Amino acid sequence: MNISLLGILIDTTIEQNIKHSVFGCPFGFDVRINWRYNGYLEILDLKNVSQVHLNYEGMNRIAFESDFHQTGFWREISIIESVEISRSMKLAERNDFQKIRRG
Repeated sequence: MNISLLGILIDTTIEQNIKHSVFGCPFGFDVRINWRYNGYLEILDLKNVSQVHLNYEGMNRIAFESDFHQTGFWREISIIESVEISRSMKLAERNDFQKIRRG
């Protein structure tokens, strides 16, 4: 798995807690996750993510949280191929926080 944070690859072997406020992103991050689930490639786009926590709780998990939309979830790292984190340019509607499509 690789993670690109604002265009820079980050170390995925250690715990990382990436917060939008540290990077000066007032609307949080847009996150694109590519993963394989039941043999299918799925692409998940998230809007206004406030925190991405890699190796969440010392386990092989990655968590995505949105303080803006009061929601979040985690996934096992083993199913994720890549994560791209970029700046959100505006606040999305709550029902637009998460969009899944099959690749």
